[in-house]
Amino acid sequence: MHPASKESRYRIAEQVSAHLNCETRPHHPIPAPSYNMRNYSRLAAYDSLPYTGSLGNGTFFAIITVTPSAYYCCCSHLRATFRLKLDSSGPRAKAVQVDYLTADIVDKTAKLTGEEQGDVAVGRPLWVTELCRDVDDKQEAASHSRALFNRGGARRPHLYHLAQYLTGNDRLVHIDTFRIEAAYRSGKGIGSLALSSFHTLLPQLSGGHAYSGTVLLSPGVIWDIRPDFPGMDDKQIVQKLTGVYMRNGYRVFVRDPDNVRDEAVIMGITV
Repeated sequence: MHPASKESRYRIAEQVSAHLNCETRPHHPIPAPSYNMRNYSRLAAYDSLPYTGSLGNGTFFAIITVTPSAYYCCCSHLRATFRLKLDSSGPRAKAVQVDYLTADIVDKTAKLTGEEQGDVAVGRPLWVTELCRDVDDKQEAASHSRALFNRGGARRPHLYHLAQYLTGNDRLVHIDTFRIEAAYRSGKGIGSLALSSFHTLLPQLSGGHAYSGTVLLSPGVIWDIRPDFPGMDDKQIVQKLTGVYMRNGYRVFVRDPDNVRDEAVIMGITV
């Protein structure tokens, strides 16, 4: 792996400028982030484990890749891909993708340096500027951050009971999407296996990304899962999904936060 070049760091700085609606002049650009631009590898963690369930016996594969976030300079983006190879499919058969998960690791220590320009304040943690201040940003990392922290990045006072989960670490993981292919849902054990393997692999991520701490998510309704819950509205489906995550070790952190319109429940687990 090779360290990021000056050119790539400058491109990232330009992206920060565009995202924060700040002006960048050729003679005085917004400086590149001062935090260490980690080496990014396409493959950061891999594991395989036996599968035994209603589909038969086989091998379950979990692969996590890490890339820079397309939205935020304070985040690294994770994509976990899960595949299953059943013994009954034969020795030449390939493993089939059964689900995937995407998440962001927020680095709370990331900062921009240089003179104050636009909405970028010298010394202000970059995650506060990017995630806590834009009420129109619907990405999970931003929605969670606004619900759990104020505009200055401090934990909201009424969440004092969550202090150990939210402020004891310089990083947080926000799960953005978790989707299981329709043929592998409903009692086949795939979802639980995927979550468990994701949690297990986080501390093993390579390239300086290894993570131990709080993982956050919000149960949500995507278009193709509604047929799995006939006769239920979205609120009822979220309640069902909340129960599923609780059976996998998550606990409810915030329910119906009044400052985040699109997040009914925020849940968390420590890995």
